[in-house]
Amino acid sequence: MRDRQALKEEKKQYDENLARAREASELASQLMKTYEARGDFNSDDTKKFQRLEKLTKKIRSEAGGSDTDPDLKDIPAVLAAAVRRVADLADDLRKLVEKTPRHVISAAVIDQANKLLGLLQRVRFWR
Repeated sequence: MRDRQALKEEKKQYDENLARAREASELASQLMKTYEARGDFNSDDTKKFQRLEKLTKKIRSEAGGSDTDPDLKDIPAVLAAAVRRVADLADDLRKLVEKTPRHVISAAVIDQANKLLGLLQRVRFWR
C-alpha cells in the first residue's frame, strides 16, 4: 500500500514538473512575440520573466540540480537575439524534461536550466 502511494506521489511530482516545463516554454514564446510586436516590455512582461525564472529554478531543483552560478556563456549581444534565444532554450528545456524518465537525475536538464537562468538574468539587466 505504501509503495503504491509512493509511486502515485512520484508520478504526481513528475507530471507537475512536465507542466512547469510546458508553462515555461509558453511564457518564453509569449515574451518573444511581445518583444517582436512592440520592441519593448511592460510590467506584465516583467511578471512573466519572474515566473519563467521561478519555474526554471524549480525544474532544475526537481532534476537534481542545486543553486549554482548560471551559465553566462554564448549570450547574444543584442536584446532581440537574446529574447529569441530565451524562447529557444525554454523550448529545448521542455523537450528534455519530456524525454527524461522520472527516476533519472538529468545533467542535460540541469545544464539547460542553468543556461536559461543565465540568459534570463542578462535580459533582465538589459531591460
